[in-house]
Amino acid sequence: LSSCEYHTVEVELPEGSINPCDTATVSFSTDVTAILTSKCATTGCHDGTGDDPNLSSSLYTNLDSSLGDGKFKSKVIDQRTMPPIGSTALSNSEYMILKCWFENGHSNN
Repeated sequence: LSSCEYHTVEVELPEGSINPCDTATVSFSTDVTAILTSKCATTGCHDGTGDDPNLSSSLYTNLDSSLGDGKFKSKVIDQRTMPPIGSTALSNSEYMILKCWFENGHSNN
């Protein structure tokens, strides 16, 4: 028998620092759309010919089901398995933008 083992690592901010999500104003139309379009709505992935949801058009509407059922949080925020290996990974700043947007209610702003 074998099994997979996962370790969750909490990133601790230095004493006195501010959590970037507490002060960040993240806009879906400006910040999030640019990341999802360049990293997710790519050929063979979430472009309408590959995996659901289709992120090449009606971006927020198509993404909404993944926000509601927990897939976005699980794959993008918690496990960081999207984009998958072999694709261009999210930079730390892109990850933080998506994380802050999600944690602050993932509004279509």
